[in-house]
Amino acid sequence: MGANPPVVIAVAPDLDGDGFAGTFATDGVPRYGNGGFASQPDAAIDPNGQIVVSFVAPIELTTSGLPSPYDFSFRNSFLITSTDNGATWGNPYRIDQSDFDEKVFTALSRNIVNGCVDVMWMQDALPGIAVQPPVTGDQNSHPFGNNDIMHDCISLALLPTGIEQLNTSNSNLFTVTPNPTNGLVNLNFNSVKNTSVKIEVLNITGQIVISNQIDVNGKVIHSLDLSTLSNGIYAVNAIVDGKISSKTITKQ
Repeated sequence: MGANPPVVIAVAPDLDGDGFAGTFATDGVPRYGNGGFASQPDAAIDPNGQIVVSFVAPIELTTSGLPSPYDFSFRNSFLITSTDNGATWGNPYRIDQSDFDEKVFTALSRNIVNGCVDVMWMQDALPGIAVQPPVTGDQNSHPFGNNDIMHDCISLALLPTGIEQLNTSNSNLFTVTPNPTNGLVNLNFNSVKNTSVKIEVLNITGQIVISNQIDVNGKVIHSLDLSTLSNGIYAVNAIVDGKISSKTITKQ
């Protein structure tokens, strides 16, 4: 991606639609040596340059079913893809819909062959890991048991691709200026058709801190006031028909 700034491509999914990926079991989500919601990335590429990234994130509305303080939500593995060298990314694809298995430590074969993404992951029936029990020093929160290494080959055709560009002569949906910013930023669009765009600003935990809807037709500059936000890194998502284009901005 050359000299371009980093791009946020994945956050923990908001499955219940309340604008915040945080509806978890009574005792939260176990850590894997870090506090990140979206973590453990890996990547693969096909002969045409399509990029696939895997990541692990907590699953809202899931529970181990154990009494507190052992009531935790599960994590699962996701795939997300880009067909334009990382400019835009499709929606995350969950590799399995089970709400009762922990699927982590995803690994991809670097080269995608015949349109099929080789995926391996570790799986067991309890959130967290036995060698680092979710409740410090309490092995009852994750007793030792079976742990499986799983494999699947997932078709590229199943993965949602990036957002349709509003300007067919421009590979970027929008630009952000200035970046870094001390408060006010402008989102610069150039559309060849009238399109409704949902704007979201997310902090590093995946919480939506700003959300609004705009109509884009022709050259449009949409201003966001970030002056009330803490200094740090944020993702700005532009969403059309459920597909996301994302930029990273720094508030300082």
